[in-house]
Amino acid sequence: MGRIAFYFKAGNKYKIHSPLLYSFTNEVIEDRDSYYADIDLKKLHEMILANHPALKTKLLPLKIYHILFRITKWFQPEQMFISRRDDAGMSALSLYFGSRKAGLNIQSSGSEMDELIRTHFKLLKLPELSAFLQNDILSTINNQHQHKSIFLLDVCLLDSQKLKLADEILRGTQQQACLIICNLSKSKSIRKQWMNMSQSGRRGCFYIDLYDLGIVVYTHSDQESVYQPIVSYRRKWFQVY
Repeated sequence: MGRIAFYFKAGNKYKIHSPLLYSFTNEVIEDRDSYYADIDLKKLHEMILANHPALKTKLLPLKIYHILFRITKWFQPEQMFISRRDDAGMSALSLYFGSRKAGLNIQSSGSEMDELIRTHFKLLKLPELSAFLQNDILSTINNQHQHKSIFLLDVCLLDSQKLKLADEILRGTQQQACLIICNLSKSKSIRKQWMNMSQSGRRGCFYIDLYDLGIVVYTHSDQESVYQPIVSYRRKWFQVY
């Protein structure tokens, strides 16, 4: 599905009936408030582009980091886990700003990148990071049953089998979880697996499609699962009824 096809298929807040998805849309997609986190993320994004041009292809668009911040602020996890992303800590900071009391665990990218992430946290006068995971993030998911958690994965480090495994593991956990998939639009095979997941009919799962981001909220309820592509009503203002 291309971006244009996605746009015509997507609904805005006036076409969403699920209370959970309506809450997500209002508090994440339609949240136009300005936060200190937005300012810090913008400054750091610009600084990385200026001082580390080699990382330009690793960075997500700034608006995606703002969305990641709002997802975490909305979901309020107790633990957060990030797969290896060589973006100098932008993803980690986005999640951290949304839930500062949650534990932050980052899959190690190697000593140089890990140190750069630590440097950027210090630059913003934030607590020093200590939890860099040496194991693959999927093994962490497999052992994480007791906390309400967010898991951030990147398509660049995924194949369809790994995504399928992550989905199966999180459906089997005891606590609510939120899986975020970055760069969803960059892999046809991952998007195909994503659509297969969303159409599986399993209960208690909410599949939120933002085209570049895929979000799954595992509620472990008996509610019928829902797949919903979403755009802001500002982009689709004519869709009211």
